[in-house]
Amino acid sequence: MAIGAWRMMKKGIIVKQTKTVETLGSATVICIDKTGTITENKMTLAKIFGLKSKKIKTPEVDINSDEKELIELAMLASEPIPFDPMEVALHKAYSKIIAKEEQQHYKMIHEYPLSGKPPIMTHVYRNKEGKQIIVAKGAPEALMHLSNLSAIDEQEIEKAITTITTEGYRVLGVAKAEFKGSEFPKTQQEFKFIFKGLVSFYDPPKKNIYAVLQDFYTAGINVKIITGDYGLTTTSIAKQVGFKGFDQCITGDELMKLSDSELKKRLWKNKYLPECFLKPN
Repeated sequence: MAIGAWRMMKKGIIVKQTKTVETLGSATVICIDKTGTITENKMTLAKIFGLKSKKIKTPEVDINSDEKELIELAMLASEPIPFDPMEVALHKAYSKIIAKEEQQHYKMIHEYPLSGKPPIMTHVYRNKEGKQIIVAKGAPEALMHLSNLSAIDEQEIEKAITTITTEGYRVLGVAKAEFKGSEFPKTQQEFKFIFKGLVSFYDPPKKNIYAVLQDFYTAGINVKIITGDYGLTTTSIAKQVGFKGFDQCITGDELMKLSDSELKKRLWKNKYLPECFLKPN
């Protein structure tokens, strides 16, 4: 441990807990997250999909009133003072593309925090005239389940999700609800939502992540990704950064169905297999 700490010190690294050196020295597998570890965690609104137009578009290029409403609803479903990178990106896009002042007359009167499996969040607004706006954003599959969609609409949404995530973008669903009165349901899942579309974000890979991964591989350390994002999104980002075995992925639902022996075989059939343990559907 002393020699290891000395070598790290020569590289400008000071170790507070010497046991860390021993732990790192004996590591054979390192599990990493995607967002903020592989990527910069700096989001920009990259693509939108409006259910009415059924088209995937770049937000600032030739969008119609329905698609502008989609961005507006997604922003309203975010925190008024955002701190999450995706919500910050939505506020910036709204200010740049729409910037309506009339929303200042609406006040948030009820909030459902992020919850459910997979999760969504809902905000309720009301103006002086008593008009209400109920908006939600979150996992597309959750909002699809809570909306009255035709089979054709579901197919179009799933097709758009596949197209967008394959390009490495993160995806959120956006919906609104109609509700009269002030006795709101106990859970947001009790609302009857109208699915409006998808918003997607690009989070670029860190500039040095390729070199970091190569150092792990050179040291004989097996690296795995554990993420709550879509498998196709993770696969795309993993491919961009030179992640070995980027094309192999297992979801959380698939993982839970494996026996111990099957899991062991699945984990080690490829030395560089990235395991993307995704949120269950």
